[in-house]
Amino acid sequence: MVGPRRRPSLSIPPATLPPVTGAPVTQLGVITDMSTVTPLSIPQGLPGFPYVAMGDSVMLGAAEELGALGFIVDAQVSRHMKTYLPDMQTIKDNGVLGAAVVVHLGTNGPFSDDTLAQMMAILADVPVVVVLTSKADREWVAGNNAKVRALPATHPNVTVLDWEVLGPQCEGDCFYDDGIHLNQQGQNYYTSLISRLLGLP
Repeated sequence: MVGPRRRPSLSIPPATLPPVTGAPVTQLGVITDMSTVTPLSIPQGLPGFPYVAMGDSVMLGAAEELGALGFIVDAQVSRHMKTYLPDMQTIKDNGVLGAAVVVHLGTNGPFSDDTLAQMMAILADVPVVVVLTSKADREWVAGNNAKVRALPATHPNVTVLDWEVLGPQCEGDCFYDDGIHLNQQGQNYYTSLISRLLGLP
């Protein structure tokens, strides 16, 4: 007998949108160098919460820091993309998704093209979607990351933040011994990349 589906648990902080000036920047392709990044333009006045972050234990490590930026964070240890899709759909159906969504999934196992397509269909109406690649010594990571890096070519609302490339650029000791999960310095760096890409203070 199957019990009731767990409802997604979201931490909801206050959030304000930065003003959009100049021509809107809706996509930046695959970001591997933050030095010349122009922040994405976040639409204002949309229903839902301005910033939503969804991920696995890597994002969970930085949940407090993301919350301080105004994100609703739904991150969980050992999360797989395929098994999370029903919860993601529920979050959408509940009207939570707003102007910008950040997704970091793929650390814990491979996902198929079909699974990724289903996720992107859920996020199709979100104006700004940022998807992070994975950084982990796991056999499936290369395949997952290749699929993620191909997204901007077919999804005009998607920018890829290439964490596999940018993560090792964190100065100092930023990771725990597994080389995957973030200590405090890494959490601050991870959050700063997302903040800069979205033009947050």
